[in-house]
Amino acid sequence: MDDASLYLHPLQKEMYDVLARAGVDNTEDRPKLFIDGRRVDLKTEAGAFKGTTARLNSTNDKTFPDIAGRLDVEHLSIGEMRGADLSALANCKRLTHLHMNWATKLADLSVLRTFGALSFLEIEDAPKIETIEPIGALKNLRWLCYRGGIWNANHADTLEHLAGLSKLEALVLHNLKVSKDGLKPLAALKSLGFLALSNQFETEDYAYLSVHMPETKCAQFAAYQHYNSSNYGDIMVTGKRKPFLKSRDPKDQARLQKYVAAFKKLQDGFRTT
Repeated sequence: MDDASLYLHPLQKEMYDVLARAGVDNTEDRPKLFIDGRRVDLKTEAGAFKGTTARLNSTNDKTFPDIAGRLDVEHLSIGEMRGADLSALANCKRLTHLHMNWATKLADLSVLRTFGALSFLEIEDAPKIETIEPIGALKNLRWLCYRGGIWNANHADTLEHLAGLSKLEALVLHNLKVSKDGLKPLAALKSLGFLALSNQFETEDYAYLSVHMPETKCAQFAAYQHYNSSNYGDIMVTGKRKPFLKSRDPKDQARLQKYVAAFKKLQDGFRTT
């Protein structure tokens, strides 16, 4: 599949390499905290949990406040967050990189406003979040990934909140439901070089961005993409409710040309407005 969403951006690779050194094990006890490759004994260790990189897994509203309130790191990954309140993380003043995965009860991102130095943010599988307004306060963000999980979509009231992120270089939005304005507010992101989007928005939005973001790499800035699938077809037409087609089927080829012409017509219209 020729899809920008499968491309590992250098900023993403850098974070994942760092987290790989944070440490992990397969024990069943919860919660788990690793600092720079060392497993922390949460029952006996007192004081601040200080280091460069931390990985925190399997917390809830009872265990998270004490652990998060003692963290003093630059890079943090939070996995299997079973709580709804992140506010205790506000004490982690040095934070520059934050990754959260499987935070299915989390509903409020207000604490993010605390982290003015944050340059890397990933939030995956957090279906109860309704507004991403606090992310708009992170003026030093260079990488943002906001995507739903396998079963649950993430939500955003509007992507207009991201329009002021002037340093943003890469943005990933997958399995996302946006309440209003669609994708068009992203056109304000003039520094964006890489954009990965799921194919669930209106074709018009992709065509609009392709015209107004000529320096941005995005697979959906074309009428279709090649797709490796024997079940559906090897061509995915760009846009919500658009079909998969088979490149070797003459009838599908004729249909594809109509979609290509329609996409170009949208682009031409946006170039004159």
